[in-house]
Amino acid sequence: MKHVLKGIMCVVLLMAGITVCWGQTETIKGTVVNEHTQAPLPNISVRIKGSSLATSTDSIGQFKLDKLQQKEYTLIFTCIGFKPVEKKVTAGAAPLTVSIVPGFTELTEVSVFGNKKESPLINTAVQPSAWESSITHIQAADMQNIGATNIASALKYNVGGNVTEQGRKRKEFYSVRGQMTNADFAIDGVSMYYFLEGPSALSTSAIDEIEIVRSSNALLYGYSGMNGVVNLKTKTFDKFHTDVAAEYGTFNTLHAELTHGGKVGNFHYLLSATRDQTDGPKNRNAAERAWNFFGKISYSLKDWLNVELQQFYIKSMREFAQVVSTAEYPVAIGTQSQIWKYDPLNLSLTQGKIKIKESANATTELRYYYIQNKEEWHNRTYVIAKVKGVQTLTSTIKDVVTQEPSFVNAVGFTQVWKPVSENTLRIVGDYYKGDMWTNGAQRKSTLSGVILDEHDFGKLSVNAGIKVLRDYYKYYNPGTALIQNQWQPAYANISAGAAYKLCKNTTLNYIFNAGTVPVPDGSLQQVNGVATTVNNEKRVSMDLGITKQCKEAGDVSLTAFFSNRKNAFQYTGVLYTNTAGTQSEYLQNLDLKSYGVEFEYKSPVVLGFLSGFTNIMWQHTTTATDGTTTKYLNVPDFIASAGINAQKSGFTFNALGRFVNKYIGNRFIVTTPGQMVYVGNYFNLDANLGYTLPKWPVTAYVKIVNAFDVRYATMTPAYPDYGRKFSVGLRASF
Repeated sequence: MKHVLKGIMCVVLLMAGITVCWGQTETIKGTVVNEHTQAPLPNISVRIKGSSLATSTDSIGQFKLDKLQQKEYTLIFTCIGFKPVEKKVTAGAAPLTVSIVPGFTELTEVSVFGNKKESPLINTAVQPSAWESSITHIQAADMQNIGATNIASALKYNVGGNVTEQGRKRKEFYSVRGQMTNADFAIDGVSMYYFLEGPSALSTSAIDEIEIVRSSNALLYGYSGMNGVVNLKTKTFDKFHTDVAAEYGTFNTLHAELTHGGKVGNFHYLLSATRDQTDGPKNRNAAERAWNFFGKISYSLKDWLNVELQQFYIKSMREFAQVVSTAEYPVAIGTQSQIWKYDPLNLSLTQGKIKIKESANATTELRYYYIQNKEEWHNRTYVIAKVKGVQTLTSTIKDVVTQEPSFVNAVGFTQVWKPVSENTLRIVGDYYKGDMWTNGAQRKSTLSGVILDEHDFGKLSVNAGIKVLRDYYKYYNPGTALIQNQWQPAYANISAGAAYKLCKNTTLNYIFNAGTVPVPDGSLQQVNGVATTVNNEKRVSMDLGITKQCKEAGDVSLTAFFSNRKNAFQYTGVLYTNTAGTQSEYLQNLDLKSYGVEFEYKSPVVLGFLSGFTNIMWQHTTTATDGTTTKYLNVPDFIASAGINAQKSGFTFNALGRFVNKYIGNRFIVTTPGQMVYVGNYFNLDANLGYTLPKWPVTAYVKIVNAFDVRYATMTPAYPDYGRKFSVGLRASF
């Protein structure tokens, strides 16, 4: 391992010492707006006339074309529902504003599954071409259409994704393809460790795009990547821009946000503040109060230097919703008596990056982040007394307060080098050191090294890479034996893939992955009544996908996948208290095999105002015990979502539905051995209606969530959904 790390560092130093050779290139930047309302327009195609070079506007209407000669170009702006516009501009000139007029037109090409791939020299974390059919992009406009106010709610309609909600310390889990393990998270390509409450707490106000890698291995993100990765891309403004929104609804729920950004000289900046609160359902101990703050500043010197600093800060209080006991699934009264909350629950995330483009063929990125969680857990319980012979909850006992602070420091680098124009080599190194409370006091470090190579043969693009990880425990008490000052065995994940362009708008993709999924720290299992450690999972998986973009019929992605998981782990619902006094849940190792398909479709705009989408995931999972193979019922094997969007005369209407089939969910409740406790099996419908004022970028809207008032559960029947919710709001952009 030491020799491998030394070799990586030598290569990095060698590349960083390459003679500087500055390319004389220029950029065209601008913003596209609706001529009638002056509102920024996302997803507008921007193409250089007489060239294949093209891009599209982001969620705030901005676009950028890089690496251009300093001369005059003619840009063509097109989008279904708007009349095409041509504009002459000189590369290197000041950013321009282009106004386009509503009116039906045909598009020469429609892109839904992401814009043309960025160069790794510009975006060091861009995924290989072979991954495209297994990646979902959720734009800011999409988040707005579904009414998402935080990251967890923005993930609700993703293909194959399942957001499971509970009332305990981790409010929401997000998994892909039915896995029992939470997906990894990254921000602007920087992997986050110990993110915990981030997805349910972070506002979408500063997020431009969510990139979801659904496949089993993402070498560039995450400290494993085998569970899928969610990458949050923050906004950048090239001109002064302000967004204001306020929403109020059921359960005294309030969401208010103010976001402002712009550019001064070579500096970009963004400031955002968000207030969220809810009382939750009556008598459920489900109140929340949160302030979210985000600041980002970056400095660019032409195309060779970029320095960026960003800060997330969340100051909040969250009560743990109490369990619900029913006749079908009764919960022990001792469990019902628990009244828990985090107060305060604060998260501070500082992140910095320096990117240097040494030459036309080499880029180095250095990064750092620091996470500080300050959690104070209040544990209060009702007194259980017999009233007329029936056990009843009466007054409460005073708080037992436990401090649960956690700290993570991390550094990393990425070296990108193009030895020839068709080949891209990336070397990535990451190191974090954490002091975490989870499952007992824990001080842990992890080293991660990646080598990824991608080669373009014209219609065919191939890639291969390996990630090696190794943990070091300074102090770790998993509940059995204390571990101090020990390196753990290294483990590796490998990936290889290929993308073949069958024709202009159709691409075939293949991915092969193999590697290790580390068990959650501190986990134990019971074997013959004795607590013992849980084995890491060994996984092999494959994806075969095809994407087709068609201006007349819409865009389609179809992916078939297979995985063989040895020593996969599942939660048992049985709790234990470790030697540090922390309550956890026993896991269980088992072998799983899965195969399935994922389908995504997004229609073009029809009749000049109507569009829609649908996505479906179906999978079949089996487990083998004593030579007998049976269907595994603990994960959903069918998830489907669909939505329609209509925009006409200033009105916007969105309706979104989601179905998840029945599966077993017995977490956090002790059940009779062998009892099947089912969750899922629900259809959820959300809708919103908005109206934008003529000549004013102000929108009023009404929103309904869970229109059918379905009391479904996703984790355990003890934590059902809160039911139907209404809200009204105002939104404006300047």
